[in-house]
Amino acid sequence: MNIQLKSNTLTIPPESRGSEIFYPESDGEPIAETDFHENLLKELLEKQ
Repeated sequence: MNIQLKSNTLTIPPESRGSEIFYPESDGEPIAETDFHENLLKELLEKQ
């Protein structure tokens, strides 16, 4: 993508406008640093 700055205005080329945004389900990284943190996150999410 070629983005140009003109007069403090960001212009985006037409081919990138309206494109569907892709959100990956995982970035390949663990959800937490330790098992304790992972379990804590799971418990917090279950309470919602």
